[in-house]
Amino acid sequence: MYFIDFLRGTLGTGTSTTPASFEYRLTCSGILYNDNVVTFDRMKSDVSAILATQPFAMSVVNRPLDAEYPQELRLRFQVGTVTETNNTGSASVLLTPDEEIAGDFAGLLSVFTALLVTVHCPVQTTLPDYPADHPFHDFPQPVVRHTSARYRKRLKLHHITRGDGTSEIQDPNPAAVAVSPERFELFLKQFAGATHAEAILRAARLYATALELADTWPDLSYTLLISSIETVAEAELSGEDGTLEEKLSMYKPLDKKAESIGLDKTAREQLVCAAAEKEKWIGRKFRRFLEHNTPTSFWDREPGLFEPKSQDFTKTLTQIYRKRSDLLHSGLSFPETTKATADGVPARAMLLHNERYHIPPLRWFERLVQTALRTFITK
Repeated sequence: MYFIDFLRGTLGTGTSTTPASFEYRLTCSGILYNDNVVTFDRMKSDVSAILATQPFAMSVVNRPLDAEYPQELRLRFQVGTVTETNNTGSASVLLTPDEEIAGDFAGLLSVFTALLVTVHCPVQTTLPDYPADHPFHDFPQPVVRHTSARYRKRLKLHHITRGDGTSEIQDPNPAAVAVSPERFELFLKQFAGATHAEAILRAARLYATALELADTWPDLSYTLLISSIETVAEAELSGEDGTLEEKLSMYKPLDKKAESIGLDKTAREQLVCAAAEKEKWIGRKFRRFLEHNTPTSFWDREPGLFEPKSQDFTKTLTQIYRKRSDLLHSGLSFPETTKATADGVPARAMLLHNERYHIPPLRWFERLVQTALRTFITK
C-alpha cells in the first residue's frame, strides 16, 4: 500500500531526482481548525487554518474557517513514480500513486476526526526537476468540471420550546474538531508503525465509504461499518478460537444427533470441536474487538433513544451482527431504529420502543466504530 510506504519513507523518488509535488482539494463535512494557537478568534485566524505540516501540508481554504459548508481543505505532498509488475513479470507499468495516497489520507483523516473527508479534485502538479521559469515546472489541473463535491447533508437547527415558556436553538451537527499539527503527525506515526497497518487502512477506507453513503443508503452504510471492524478484527485476532460452549451452541443439532446414537459426552465434544475446526469465528472477533477497544469514556454520554447502556453492550453487538447476516443473506433490512436521527424518528421505529434490546441508530454506531478504530491505532 503506497500510503503506508509513503509514511514509512520507503516509497523512494522513482525516476526523478526529486519527487513531484501534488496539490489536492479535499472536502470536509464539518469544521476543522488548529487549536494549538493563541488568538482572539480561531475561525478568522490564518494560523488556525494550518492543520498539518509534515509529511503532508494541509490547511483550511475557507475564511473564516466556518464560513461555508462543506469546508475546503488544501492538501500538498511529494511523491515519485513507481513501477508495478504483473504476477508473471511479463508486463509492467510506470505510474504516480498520488491519487491513491490522497484518497487514503482522506480516509484516515475521517477516522481521526469522525467527519467525512473526501477527495474533490487534483489542483496542481509541480515538477521540481525543471527550473521555476520552465514551462514544464507547473501543470495546473482542470477544476471546472469537478462540480459534484461529496459530503454529508447538514441537519436542521432545532427550535426547542419548553413548558415553562423558555426556548433555545440547538444545532445537532457535529461540533468543530480541533486538529493540531503535532497531534495529527503523531497519529500518522502511530498508524504507520502499527503491526496491522494494512488492515487498518482497509478498515479506514470502508469507514469513510460508510460515512459517504449514510444519508442515501443507511443499510449499506451500517454493513460497511461492520465490515470495517471485521477487517481489522480478523487481522488482530487471527487464530483465536471459540470456546467449547460456543462450539456446542453453534453445532447443537450435531451434538443432539451424536447423543441420540449413544456417544458419550467426551466423544460428542470431540466431534463438535472437529466440525468447528474451519470456523473463522468472525462474529466473535467482531464483538471482542469492539469490547477491547471501546474506552469507558465512550459511555459518559447519556444514552439517547434506542442507544444501549454499557451493561447491554455485548448483547447489542450480537444483535447487530445477526441483523448484518439477515441483510446480506436474506435481503432483510435493518430495523427502522437505525434511521433515528436528531432530525426525526421513523414512525415504525416507535413500535419497537418497548423492546429490551434495539439495533442502535446509525449515528451511534458510526461513533462506536470511529472510537474503536482510533483507540486501536493509538494504543
